[in-house]
Amino acid sequence: MPVGFLSKFALIFNTVRYLRPLQAFWQVVRKVYPISLVSQHIDCSSIRWTSLALAEPVSKEAFYSKCSGFVIQNLKEPFDKSVWKGRGRPRLWQYNLHYFEYLRDHASGDWGVDLINSWIEENPIGARPGWEPYTISLRLVNWCFFFARYPNLINQRILASMRLQGEMLIANRELHLGASHLWSNGKALLFLGGCVSIEDDRFEGVGKKLVSNQLKEHVLADGGHYERSPMYHSLFLEDVLDLLNLALSVEDSELVDKLSTSATEMLGWLAKMTHPDGFFSFFNDTTLGVAAKFDELKAYSERLGVEVSEFSCLSLSDSGFRSCQKGDWSVFCDVGEIGPKHQPGHAHAGTLSFELSVCKERFIVNSGISTYEVCEDRLFQRGTSAHSTVCVSDINSSEVWSSFRVGRRCRVNVLEDDINEKVWRLGARIDGFYRGSKTEEHTRGWTLSEDSLRLEDFISVETGAEAVFYLHPNCTVERKDTRTVIISSSGVELRFFAEQGKVDIKSARWFPGYNVSVESSKLVCSIVDGNAQFVIDRFN
Repeated sequence: MPVGFLSKFALIFNTVRYLRPLQAFWQVVRKVYPISLVSQHIDCSSIRWTSLALAEPVSKEAFYSKCSGFVIQNLKEPFDKSVWKGRGRPRLWQYNLHYFEYLRDHASGDWGVDLINSWIEENPIGARPGWEPYTISLRLVNWCFFFARYPNLINQRILASMRLQGEMLIANRELHLGASHLWSNGKALLFLGGCVSIEDDRFEGVGKKLVSNQLKEHVLADGGHYERSPMYHSLFLEDVLDLLNLALSVEDSELVDKLSTSATEMLGWLAKMTHPDGFFSFFNDTTLGVAAKFDELKAYSERLGVEVSEFSCLSLSDSGFRSCQKGDWSVFCDVGEIGPKHQPGHAHAGTLSFELSVCKERFIVNSGISTYEVCEDRLFQRGTSAHSTVCVSDINSSEVWSSFRVGRRCRVNVLEDDINEKVWRLGARIDGFYRGSKTEEHTRGWTLSEDSLRLEDFISVETGAEAVFYLHPNCTVERKDTRTVIISSSGVELRFFAEQGKVDIKSARWFPGYNVSVESSKLVCSIVDGNAQFVIDRFN
């Protein structure tokens, strides 16, 4: 049997073996029956819109105007009815078009109903991607917020479409995926049940059960979201606040209590994983322009009466991260395992990577993401070499593959996590970089004070390993000697010093948004005899 076939079989086996039994069952069902259609012959004469006093939600990046058309994920597209077919745009762009997030714009009262009617006309039941369950979920919530703001614009045709989408959602809950998809199904059904009156309460009943069950699983003990991505954490927190908004309006005190507690814990986590410039740290699938920033979510929380002055989040150990601030220095470190085990689609092979800000300026970063298409950029962005950590040849520390798959995962052991008035010390070891049955170990230690950061790396290979440090595009680099460079950003100057070996300056790319790539630089240092030490401190 060919070696390539055996390797592929092993990769698939090591991916699917983490699936939960029920999840695996539904995966098989969905392969046989991709989507279940429902009858379109539903008596919609008795459907009524329920006007709710919803607080203003957060705004969205997606934009539409009658003159220029759509701006979604940094790509422009004029409007005519053929736009719903995608026009060859990336798959993720097409999904976002059907989410209708551009309805959050206050100007949408002038054109929102026209777009909704166009969508209904051009997207018959079952058409993809508009009638896929996750797309329905996000669109229904955005339609609910839109008509809560403009209740005089809704009509029976739109109500009939919303009910039909709800019936499709109940029949096609994403049990085979779980994670954020199943949660979003529940959120949409709860909103639909609260805003649209039908002959029974099944939308609300199914939605509340899904939301209650998923909330327990998604929010970890440290307040982090279990997909370990600051961007998806923010999106989930926004969902929690949207549902709290709804629960307050319909006076569901039990749900209000649950959601308020989760919101406070999640705000605490996000505060510790946000750079001083107000934007996310780039771990796993995270980029800018997709999810609301911490300050926006904090303001939304305050509009809903959530107490946000004191955060309960003290440690990030459950989600696998650490962050610390000493003076003007802020460090964010990934010392966690791939997660969640059964659905690691947004995970990267970036364990033991870190980011650094000094005086509110980003210096050391991870690369971010710009696409979910199966392509060279996607594979690179998920790989170890796209992160500020140690790389071993062209092997990833965990077996990330395709757009959302992970085979064997590195094992992590936190060795030290100690802080006092002067310094913070963190140390962790991973066992990964799989080559057949052989693995390699990488141990990294960080020591942070008010004026410097020291790193120590130990790797079990003698050759082929290098430490990589990606620099933010705002940084300029000047070489002082073979082991020393000066990094400058907005008047702040840092010295980077390698105690062994040579520091090479190479070109790189940073991905701060979907379909966006920015030229930057990276420092690459070969590791000699399996160990290396680096010092970053203030210059002059």
